[in-house]
Amino acid sequence: MRIIKDFFKWIQLRIDSNKTYKIGYILEGHPKTKSDYEKLFAAFNIKDLFNDIIPFVRSGIQIKIGELITQQNFSAHNSQIGGLPFGFDVVKWPVDRSGEKLTFLLKICLEEIIPYDINGEFKKSGYLFFFHSLNDENWGYSQDDKKLFKVIFQEDLCNSSKITKYENFCKPRGYYVNFEQYLSIPEESDLLIEGLVNDDVIDEYSEVSRDSILFGLLGYPDSIQGTMQLDCELYSNGADYDIYNSLSELDREIIKKKSLEWKLLFQFFSDDEKLDIEIGNGGAGYYFIKETDLINNNFEDVWCILQH
Repeated sequence: MRIIKDFFKWIQLRIDSNKTYKIGYILEGHPKTKSDYEKLFAAFNIKDLFNDIIPFVRSGIQIKIGELITQQNFSAHNSQIGGLPFGFDVVKWPVDRSGEKLTFLLKICLEEIIPYDINGEFKKSGYLFFFHSLNDENWGYSQDDKKLFKVIFQEDLCNSSKITKYENFCKPRGYYVNFEQYLSIPEESDLLIEGLVNDDVIDEYSEVSRDSILFGLLGYPDSIQGTMQLDCELYSNGADYDIYNSLSELDREIIKKKSLEWKLLFQFFSDDEKLDIEIGNGGAGYYFIKETDLINNNFEDVWCILQH
């Protein structure tokens, strides 16, 4: 959704016999300011919710697929999606439970995203490499699934890597990426805003909160099946919902509160036909990290949930 200058030249849209929405020129792109959200809340007749929700707004970084990596434009230093991870130390390539190499998804040059990381949540230099298994149905619902995804930080590119040079690149296809900063708010099922969105406005709020981001860093997840913070807290610690539901109400509240420490690090949808990558049977993968781990540049305990 994008709010342009003549936002208040409203177009009336009647969804049913009882509700009319002033949708204006809400067409494409994503909110960039809190003022954009204020206009969206008003457009969908839920402006009374704005002051309750806006304290939870987060900045995200949209990742857009750019040029195909070719021999003519090759640079090992740039961020990329798909292909082979140029400059990665192949000695550290993560493997799954069977010893098979995980599939490379994304490389982020942290220096490139400085202008878009408006809250300074990442380091200013170094590289992040994201991997996932495409050979095993890992949904993140077992502690053993930790072996099926990996995020690795490198201070510098590895010159001795066998895939530092373009000559070693063939398949799958890789692309450079572009970035865009945006704002996002929690979805209606997010535990952070539990109890704030009533059933009578849940459809309207859902329209406002959905980001439709295929690939992105930070912000809130554009989930397919609902909130995942509690999933991360339980499964990363070897628990499950049977155990959780057997606990006392007080203990459940303690765990639920701890689950709010998890935040989105990276989301990856399988909807782009350019990539030779399908995750979660055509669904999406959501990499979560605890706030303190992100501050400390610790990616060892990242947890990934798949949905479809």
